[in-house]
Amino acid sequence: MAASLLSTKLHFPAARSDLVDRPHLIRRMGEGLAGRLTLVSAPAGYGKTTLVSDWLHSAGCPFTWLSLDDNDNDPVRFLSYLVAALQRVNAKIGQGAQAMLLAPQPPRPESVVTALINDVSAAAQPLVLVLDDYHVISTLALHQLLTFLLDHQPSQMHLVIATRQDPPLPLPRWRARGQMAEFRQADLAFSREETAQFLGNVMQIDLSPTEITALHRRTEGWIAGLQLAALSLRGQEDTHQFVKSFTGSHRYILDYLIEEVLQQQPVDTQDFLTETSILNRLCAPLCDAVTERADSHQVLRLLEQANLFLVPLDESRQWYRYHHLFADLLRHRLELVKSDDAVKGLHRVASEWYEAHGLPADAIHHALSASDWPRAATLIGQNSAAMLRGGEIATLLRWFQALPEEVVLASPQLCLAYSWPLSFTGQLDAAQSYLARAERAAQDNPPLLAEATTVQAQLARARGDDRDTIELSGRALSLLPEDRCEPRSVVGVNLGVALWNTGRLAEAEQALEEAIRNAEKSGNIFAQEMALVFLGRVQASRGRLHRAMQLYKQVVKPSEARAPSFPMAFAHPDLSALLYEQDDLENAAEHLKQGMEMARLSGEAETQIYAYRMLAFLEQAEGKESAALEALEEVDRLVA
Repeated sequence: MAASLLSTKLHFPAARSDLVDRPHLIRRMGEGLAGRLTLVSAPAGYGKTTLVSDWLHSAGCPFTWLSLDDNDNDPVRFLSYLVAALQRVNAKIGQGAQAMLLAPQPPRPESVVTALINDVSAAAQPLVLVLDDYHVISTLALHQLLTFLLDHQPSQMHLVIATRQDPPLPLPRWRARGQMAEFRQADLAFSREETAQFLGNVMQIDLSPTEITALHRRTEGWIAGLQLAALSLRGQEDTHQFVKSFTGSHRYILDYLIEEVLQQQPVDTQDFLTETSILNRLCAPLCDAVTERADSHQVLRLLEQANLFLVPLDESRQWYRYHHLFADLLRHRLELVKSDDAVKGLHRVASEWYEAHGLPADAIHHALSASDWPRAATLIGQNSAAMLRGGEIATLLRWFQALPEEVVLASPQLCLAYSWPLSFTGQLDAAQSYLARAERAAQDNPPLLAEATTVQAQLARARGDDRDTIELSGRALSLLPEDRCEPRSVVGVNLGVALWNTGRLAEAEQALEEAIRNAEKSGNIFAQEMALVFLGRVQASRGRLHRAMQLYKQVVKPSEARAPSFPMAFAHPDLSALLYEQDDLENAAEHLKQGMEMARLSGEAETQIYAYRMLAFLEQAEGKESAALEALEEVDRLVA
């Protein structure tokens, strides 16, 4: 996942000299550090991002920035960017969280956040985390996740949320406890004096005091409206009459002013603005492709110099975006001036550009926006395996759900690919339905049949059906070519665990050893470590305790190059149990402590139950009966 992260989303807005000084707001922002959260909530165009970035430039404390977009409603994607943002402050934060996010099975989001909280707490370094444009987040699970983070946030960490609307978080509770600073529309709107400073010093517009007052009253200090008005005034001979000519709601002013601003631009610039409004991020080569011109680099520079709502996303001015409000208006105008087919054509060109430049997620987004179902289906099919490996299950599901049902059903390969994310999210009946359709077409297609049987084995394991898991895993291994090492390693682990569960130890040993060999060849560290853990259990069950201990130590062996992994949550307690049998209580306690921490982070109840039972044995062996009873009570709580 890390390799596919966009660095522009972590870019902090550069310092600007052409800003209105707002010392009273900067001071209040600093005072807000005493609480957990600063909420900057106001409609578009009130300078939320500008205020936060201006404050951070003068605050003198470590900070990190994450600009959110619609795609961040995928929990794994959101958490991956959150880890990347925090690592910009301290590279040691989030190493364990990264390991969880890279595991084949999607982790519990609370476990990832818990690991991050512990890392931030251990770092003992103050930091400010900014989540910009939080209003794009609509997934309830992410709101709950952020609530969990804020409720358990270390004292040295402060969260800033910039949003167009209040998020569904327990704001009244935090407000009542004095843990939240708030900035609203009334706080951010320009005063009459600030309006004068903005128009005269920033926009270089010479107006009389009466005209400034009139413009301030009509816009009610709305910064975007003032900026659009100032841009419009540059082409007016009678400024007094212009100021008198508009009134009404923000939407009315916007519609009026956007036309005024655009009409002042050359026709080819107007076309450039409307056609490129389909893009969430802009760079010159991409704009050249979409607009069929060759001077986009110069156009982008001129737009930035003209203060025309263009926001740079990196220091080298390679990537930009339009101010969100301006982009919304341009897209609305695009729908008015271009036919539906023409707009789809722009999206199709953007999709082709993104595909050619190795950005498949953007290519798929624009293919779907173009309603180019064959192209979208092909791209989704080509990238589904990579999305699964990266843990972006929710995004993959959203792509499949955006395709017409008949498009998916017409392709056995797509039905098969769709069954994977459905199985990982517990939608087993739906997965089985698509899988059955794929299997009917796979009888004369050995590669397709092999993968379909692999998914069937995964479904059987998800249902807890050891008998079917054994049968289907064996069939999948017989169908998968020997050189398909990665899927063979995953199937081998499933087979070995099911055989171990049913007491067929010799067969389990053989299956797990084969899984380890395939995992080593394919570089599947997760499958390799899980196979080592269960092979250790097989050896212990067969009385080969020394061999079992060696296998567990391979998994828990510390390494600076390797972050803590999910299989360690199994291996540490298993190793602790063997050390307990050898009466090595000190080392048994140390391994159990590490295992319990990793089990808690994993969120897996079964692993935690096993660890707490082991803890009860250790406490009893040391004569700590009260502590042993507490451990058993925790077991009862987890079982219930």
